Amino acid sequence: MDVVTQVKDDNDLVNKADSLIVKTNEIMEKTEGITSDLSNNVEAVRRTSRSLAGVDTVLRNLKDSVDNQVIVLRGIVKKSKELVDLEREKFRVEAPIIISQPSFTRMKFTGEQEIKEVVFAFKNVGQRVASNLKYSFLALYFDVLDESPSFKTAIMAREEGYGYNINTIPINNMFYLYTPFTNNMENKFDNINSGLVYVWKMEYADIPTGTRFFKNYFVLVNQYESGKFRYSTATYRIQNLVINYLKENDKEVFLTKENL
Repeated sequence: MDVVTQVKDDNDLVNKADSLIVKTNEIMEKTEGITSDLSNNVEAVRRTSRSLAGVDTVLRNLKDSVDNQVIVLRGIVKKSKELVDLEREKFRVEAPIIISQPSFTRMKFTGEQEIKEVVFAFKNVGQRVASNLKYSFLALYFDVLDESPSFKTAIMAREEGYGYNINTIPINNMFYLYTPFTNNMENKFDNINSGLVYVWKMEYADIPTGTRFFKNYFVLVNQYESGKFRYSTATYRIQNLVINYLKENDKEVFLTKENL
């Protein structure tokens, strides 16, 4: 091999080596670029992760806040419902309530001291006005012998009412209903076990609600001394006896549904 050929071959190797170095440098530059990009991406991912962690914390705090607000709102709703229930109950118990007042019941006499009529007292003890009062009554003479009472119908008012027509009954207002005491009544008050039982049936309304109330009242009138009478609410025993008597004698019209 001559010198010229050798030099040429050496030049080719050098050129190839230079070319390889250039390409290697290009690859390294690209690698460094890729590495740099990866580093940047990793840093971006880290920043994103930190940002997401911050968002997650914010969301967690927001959820806790919302949960607390829901708990508070539920408490408010519960309290509001309780207040509404209390107001509803208060409104219910403030309805008109008519009770009989036997201690204010009196008999009225004629000039000849004959019994003319019985004046019954009632009172609205509710906290609202009662209106559109309708009433009927039935008087029963009774005599108790050996604990076996016997009743006899003494007088009966018309079903649509008798005496005063009362449209409104104010709060805490006493009002009076008159019933005649006619000659055909067996007013033989021989002892404390005999007398009259007045059965009242009343219907009245509560204006704000439109509710209608139906009540029975059983008032006992008996003479304990000559010319002296006692007025009282009949005992439950007597009330039950009267109720059974009215049912057996087709006079249920004087009873409210609760007593049928």
